[in-house]
Amino acid sequence: MAGSESPSPSVVAPPLRERYLGLEAREWAAVAVGTLLGVAIGMFIHYVESLSTDVAYLADLIRAIVYVFAFVVFMIGIGQLTTGRRSLILGVVPFAIAAIIASGFGPSAVPAVDVPGRVELRVGRDLAVSEPATCTWAAGREKVERIVDAGVVPDGRHYALDVDRGRLRVALELDGGTYVALGSSAFASISGPAADARLALPLVQTLPTAPADIPAAIDVAIVWSCDSAPPT
Repeated sequence: MAGSESPSPSVVAPPLRERYLGLEAREWAAVAVGTLLGVAIGMFIHYVESLSTDVAYLADLIRAIVYVFAFVVFMIGIGQLTTGRRSLILGVVPFAIAAIIASGFGPSAVPAVDVPGRVELRVGRDLAVSEPATCTWAAGREKVERIVDAGVVPDGRHYALDVDRGRLRVALELDGGTYVALGSSAFASISGPAADARLALPLVQTLPTAPADIPAAIDVAIVWSCDSAPPT
């Protein structure tokens, strides 16, 4: 009919994507895949660390590669946000968290083990003690990774010693302060076999709330003797 207008086609709205807790199904899939992959990588790193030392060092290499990969994917994900998508961010963040947590668990070829030991501690010229200690044979059982001791010196002062070769840290709590040395240089003077060794080095006071009248640095000599590791 003249003058009549043809009916406009109906506009069909795009279907709404179903969301759960604010995320679409494919975004939850990215979270799940990232988490599972992170757990698998973390547990694999933990297993490699429990192998003999000629192989266990690869765990640090794997860890570094994973960190670089996660950082690159995270930066790409930041750029992806400008397009309205966020699947990379939702995958890499749980991946990194899961990998870090899982690297402390999982199967071990030869797990670490604690054994009794003895430590001799000398601080300068006025403090010398010889006490029972706890030694931790590292995973792989080829080196003593940690020596821990705490006690009271003859004049009544309390102390706590922690020689952590895994984290490259020596710490001595004494006279209200915490004296510390960090890094591979702290263990440069170490000598002796795995179970019986000697270490001499300076420690620097790092506790902000320590008394003002204690020394800013001290020289210590540490000698330890540990029982043999049990058979694997």
